[in-house]
Amino acid sequence: MKILIVATLYYPYIVGGAEISTQILAESLSDMGHDVVVLTTLDKYKEDVIINDVTIKYLENNNIYWKYPERNKYVLKKIVWHFIDIYNISYKKILTNLISELNPDIIHTHNLCGISTIIWDVASTLKLKIVHTLRDYYLLCPQQSMMLEDKPCIDQCSICFVFSIPKKLLSSNVNAVVGISNFILNEHCKRGYFINAMIKTTLPNPVSDDFYERKVNNYNTVGYLGRISKEKGIELLIESFNLAKNEKSILLIAGSGDDKYIQQLRSTFESSSIFFLGKVESSKFLKSIDLLVVPSLWNEPFGRVVIEAYSMSCPVFVSNNGGLVELIVDGISKSFSTNDSNDLCCLLNDFFNCGFSIKNENFLSTFNRYSKKSIASAYLDIYSNILI
Repeated sequence: MKILIVATLYYPYIVGGAEISTQILAESLSDMGHDVVVLTTLDKYKEDVIINDVTIKYLENNNIYWKYPERNKYVLKKIVWHFIDIYNISYKKILTNLISELNPDIIHTHNLCGISTIIWDVASTLKLKIVHTLRDYYLLCPQQSMMLEDKPCIDQCSICFVFSIPKKLLSSNVNAVVGISNFILNEHCKRGYFINAMIKTTLPNPVSDDFYERKVNNYNTVGYLGRISKEKGIELLIESFNLAKNEKSILLIAGSGDDKYIQQLRSTFESSSIFFLGKVESSKFLKSIDLLVVPSLWNEPFGRVVIEAYSMSCPVFVSNNGGLVELIVDGISKSFSTNDSNDLCCLLNDFFNCGFSIKNENFLSTFNRYSKKSIASAYLDIYSNILI
């Protein structure tokens, strides 16, 4: 089967878990004998490359700027960018010619911010079957986060509603839609998206084949791994840690973000027990900590770092926002409210005092549910069903 995967970003241009998950899926499908081509965006022209037997084609940016990684633009420029991105007509001829030449059996779209949903219009005109995986809130919110003033939006604001109307209409061209959590799938379907999709289902993100077995014998080192920004709940984590810590407790914060914000955190929460590590190798970091905390304030569509932690036999505390709660497993993870720091503080206090009984046998059984081969096989079943 020839599969065209379309995603805003692809390795080595990685912003978060979406790009990692898309790469694992593409390479898994290729390993299973399928012809996989990835179409992704870039700020300038670049020749095709082959990475791990997957052909990567680059779509040169045709908006007023390339959104990644630089996002600090004037408000007016951002408005114009998002207006164009509703339906970027300048891509129509390029995409039509490229897809016609490739002639894939399936077009599988992922994050589309920067490409726009014009890809669905082009694919439908060419009478090709479309699968879409929901990895963010781009179809509902131009900012992709459904956040306002550091709090999750209960519903769409008027601006988001207007910007999303064409995207909603074009979603009727999609033949199968997959949410990486029940939460994100329901958020779209209840608003009338994907009305013609014959398949509406949920598949989690895959992990690599590496499983690291260990037993947590210490209850001292707490870690955070991911983007350092307000919506990720870093301040809540630090406040809760400071309230619960003992003389042996340390908090390791790994990841990158806005330099000014990180410096503000360092100044506000100056402590000999808190360390900002910058970018790290995730597997080594997860092996080095006793507990991972995912304190997201926004409604995370999934939370890839959680299953990465499970693969390293690392217990996790997650906020009860979005799809994170769907990843909770008895004996290896717990959830907390982000309304204030009390909930997380109590959990950390229990952990530091060995009050969390870890069921180590649950790490491997949970890890197996997210194997890349099983997720790729499930997608192949979806492709086959809509091609009938």
